[in-house]
Amino acid sequence: METVSLALIAILANKMRSFLTILGIVIGVTSVILLISMVSGLKTYITTQIEGLGSNLLFVIPGRIGGARSPGGVQANRLVYQDAQNLRNKLSTDAEISAAVQRNATLKFGNKSDKGAAVFGVEANYPRIISLKISGGRFFTNSDQTAAKRIAVIGKTVRSTLFGETNPLDKSLDVAGLRYT
Repeated sequence: METVSLALIAILANKMRSFLTILGIVIGVTSVILLISMVSGLKTYITTQIEGLGSNLLFVIPGRIGGARSPGGVQANRLVYQDAQNLRNKLSTDAEISAAVQRNATLKFGNKSDKGAAVFGVEANYPRIISLKISGGRFFTNSDQTAAKRIAVIGKTVRSTLFGETNPLDKSLDVAGLRYT
């Protein structure tokens, strides 16, 4: 009791020092809690983004290391569709395989166009590989792929640029001179 009494007397005698000490402790603890919360939230966000892409993805890109300033190096050879088929046959129980090709192209709908849009040619299983979520319509199926139907899946930017408020489902879209639905 005597120690508590002496502590209270010292606190009351030095009010400003006591206030500043308490303020420092509160600011310090609040800062640590805030920093830990922010780091934890950022870690969760980054982990979610990587998992959305697929943390277990492997991209096979032709080329050799060195000889160019780009990260991929110099393109020494080209992969062909048969290479994807060979991988699919050898890894059928271990992995999902989708051949993919990418280029920039001009997209047109009516009198509107979107120049330099990134266009990906992929297979029907692509949404399972990269956890793709479709907000409207559907992704093409294996039977669509087998029948070589020209079906386009567009993103939000292309939709707003070319279609505005018009529903793009079942509309004809020009992709580099070829018609897609």
